[in-house]
Amino acid sequence: MCQPGTLPEPKELCRTQDTPEHWRLCCTFQTAIPVIFKEIHGYNELEIGLAFLPGLAGMTIGGIVAGKLVDGNYAKTAQKYNVDVDRKKGDSLKDFLIEAARYRKFTLV
Repeated sequence: MCQPGTLPEPKELCRTQDTPEHWRLCCTFQTAIPVIFKEIHGYNELEIGLAFLPGLAGMTIGGIVAGKLVDGNYAKTAQKYNVDVDRKKGDSLKDFLIEAARYRKFTLV
């Protein structure tokens, strides 16, 4: 990606995900937002806190949708391998390939 001691291009960081540079950039934005909003734009603490709510809502909805998709993949894979899904007692994963459910719709680009 980039040589040690050099900074990557911003466009390169936006294209890549799950890299240390990507997470460092995300943390930098999360840390800088309150300072910028207060010192440059003159927002108070309530307004700064409210600015984080859309991101929180997006993460919450995304987590719920991702959970439903994973549950659906698990149910379809369990049906394919003739495994009964027991939501109350839980399922034994001894003879079940959980990776098959996790990566059921994964395609290599």
